[in-house]
Amino acid sequence: MILPATPDDCAVLIVGAGPSGLALALTLTHHGIRCRVVDERTGPDEAPRAMVVQARTLELYRQLGFAERLIEHGVKVDVLELSEDGEAPFQVLLGDIASGTSPYPFLLCIPQRDHERLLATRLAEFGVEVEWNSELSDLYLLDDAVEATLVGPAEEQRLKVRYLCGCDGAYSRTRTLAGIDGRADDSRLFYVAEVRLADDSLGHTLRFELGQQRIDMLLPHPVAGLRQLVGTLDESSEDPPEPETLRPRLERIAGGSIERIERIDHYRTRSSIAERFSHGHLLLVGDAAHQHSPLAGQGMNTGIGDAINLGWKLAAVLEGHADESLLESYTEERRGVAKALEATSDRLFEGALDHGLKGRLLRSFLVPHLVPFLSGFPKLRRTLFQTLSQTRIEYRRSPLSAGLAGEVHGGDRLPWVSIDDSDEDNFATLDGLRWQLHVYGTPKMSLVVAAAALGLELELFDWSDSARLAGLKRDACYLIRPDGHVALASPSQDVLALKRYVDWYGLSFG
Repeated sequence: MILPATPDDCAVLIVGAGPSGLALALTLTHHGIRCRVVDERTGPDEAPRAMVVQARTLELYRQLGFAERLIEHGVKVDVLELSEDGEAPFQVLLGDIASGTSPYPFLLCIPQRDHERLLATRLAEFGVEVEWNSELSDLYLLDDAVEATLVGPAEEQRLKVRYLCGCDGAYSRTRTLAGIDGRADDSRLFYVAEVRLADDSLGHTLRFELGQQRIDMLLPHPVAGLRQLVGTLDESSEDPPEPETLRPRLERIAGGSIERIERIDHYRTRSSIAERFSHGHLLLVGDAAHQHSPLAGQGMNTGIGDAINLGWKLAAVLEGHADESLLESYTEERRGVAKALEATSDRLFEGALDHGLKGRLLRSFLVPHLVPFLSGFPKLRRTLFQTLSQTRIEYRRSPLSAGLAGEVHGGDRLPWVSIDDSDEDNFATLDGLRWQLHVYGTPKMSLVVAAAALGLELELFDWSDSARLAGLKRDACYLIRPDGHVALASPSQDVLALKRYVDWYGLSFG
């Protein structure tokens, strides 16, 4: 029997309990939206997988009250090392290149399995438990809902939900059932290993090494003595190599003797982007929508970014605070991010593995010569961190973005501003994932009155050198989205422009 949608049913079914699915559930739950999270697996994977959490992800997690919990269980990377085929490495100090950019001027390393457990624990505190051994076997798209069939250990259940979100990975059952094409390049074989070093003296260093048609990455681990390694494998071999066969290579990149290989796994991945991220009331999130090279440390973070972008929009629509057309911006914004990654980091890593002249030039010129040269320029160092940390992601072409005030466009991430002579910053007001107005300077009375009439919080900050250096304009008005991006930038505090924006999307606040 198909269960009818009632106020007591969950509004959103999330298929997949990886980081993106759990982050989506946490975002919805934060807004009071009832959801279910199902996964065909018996429980969380113990195999090593994604490790790096970028600054932008931590900023978003901070809004959900989750960042500090994750940081407590991870290890901060403060040094990047890049080398070419065993040559002396070039070092980048993250503290130097990240200064003034984010409250999190580092990379965080934490095993994906621990990341998922912490997210699931936080969800359980809100009364949401992951339903393991529950597989999506069929779905049917209605005009205003999705009917889904779930198969569990003992029974089959059919239900109707307002929205179904496929967060079920690269081989997404949701995407297949919806008939969405997952356009992809040729796959590449990778290894990922956790090893215990006999003598670990690298500290909190993340190391990249480019070799002849190979790339290896060594990451710090929260457990003393452990390291995680990720790298490419020979495509000509029919079977992945045995762990002991890989030991000399692992010891070379680790810079010392390996006492024990704790875990090792092999998998194929490809650079791919689905032709669309939504179909009616069905939406794709994370690896179900796009996959990227694991060596860039971007894929999982991009999936979490998808989840929070979609989560606040779904909540606004389901709560009646926005027109359903708001959801159209999800695909426009997040598919754009995926395409930008495909064109930059994915192409860069593929180029470095090229057998021809392009690959040799990238390996022998980019790392030993070009990167050190460019890092000598402060502005380029800052851009490097912004790109790596995903704090440079913007939605300027989104239909939700309008205006320019100072150097800040509608669609930009709100620049981080440290409040002078204090430990506070302007991101503190972003807690709670809610719309708000920011003025750095003095608000006009007309804006104060309009904000009160709209039920919109108005946050005031003293004008400062920090705000100026961040690119903000004195006495301008910035309408901030729940995810911390600027929706509308008004240099003159234009109240009519604000009201037109609110009316266009049927927004309400409170």
